[in-house]
Amino acid sequence: MTPRAGFFKAFFGSCCGRDIFYTLRHHSWVRCLTHLFLLSLITGCIIGNVQSRRFTSLIDASQTAFTALFGQSVWVTPPTGSWNWVCPVKDPHTPREMTLPGGGRLYYTGSSRAIPKSLKEISGAAVVWSPSELGISVPVANGEYNCVIIDRSAARIDRFSGSSSALERVFQRAPDKAALEKILSRDKLRKEEAALLFMALNFLFSISPVIGTVFWNFFLTLLYTGIFIGMYRLLNGPSGRLRFLTLKEMWKCGIYAAFPAMAVATFFPVLDLPLVSYETVFMIGLLLYWLSVIARLERTPDDNEVNNAN
Repeated sequence: MTPRAGFFKAFFGSCCGRDIFYTLRHHSWVRCLTHLFLLSLITGCIIGNVQSRRFTSLIDASQTAFTALFGQSVWVTPPTGSWNWVCPVKDPHTPREMTLPGGGRLYYTGSSRAIPKSLKEISGAAVVWSPSELGISVPVANGEYNCVIIDRSAARIDRFSGSSSALERVFQRAPDKAALEKILSRDKLRKEEAALLFMALNFLFSISPVIGTVFWNFFLTLLYTGIFIGMYRLLNGPSGRLRFLTLKEMWKCGIYAAFPAMAVATFFPVLDLPLVSYETVFMIGLLLYWLSVIARLERTPDDNEVNNAN
């Protein structure tokens, strides 16, 4: 009978030494990938929950600043196509701006078309909020920004690359005082609590980091081990230079060798440690331990030499 190990035995065994790999190399692909997904789920939930708490604190601080500046409520217009639009109930004609995390800034145009000088100086994301349009620019690299402008009146979204200065057109097309008064005088205008928006953001940022991290951890393990196996086969032929292990067994050993590396790497984003990322710690730990496991199994291939199957 082919020896097998449960998830916890596989995890703790791989963290405590190399003897367990005599058993783990015989696991089916279904069992191997199931164990990898379970560990990805555990580490992803831990990292994602910590990150979501950080996002939540930022969102709570932003809500406090937003309601102090714009009030507790916003006016919501009837939809044009699939879009509604909003403006603050408190002083809807008055332009204002608010600092965002990461060096960003939120601008509300009101009925003014004046372009703030700070728009060209910000280092983070810029959001320009007009009663008729919304512009967003997010820095990516080398001074470039990904920009989006949502035009409610035309029910159109424009996406382009540029700089935060590209959002000047949102200011230039802001409704004047008469046009804004016309919007505010509509019968179907309704009032909504600003807190609902921040509740939705809190929900989004509490779920997204967890789901994203779970699948990223799972994918990263398969990616790194797959690249290593592919390069090994390319350089050494279909059977490689292995004396006893097959390439499939070698790959399965690599996936289980990732378990201790994944556990250690989890501490870096959780503790927000500087200089080294999860991916770097994981890759170095995986490769070093995997090579050690292969060397052990190639030197002493007889399963009976290590009694760990039970």
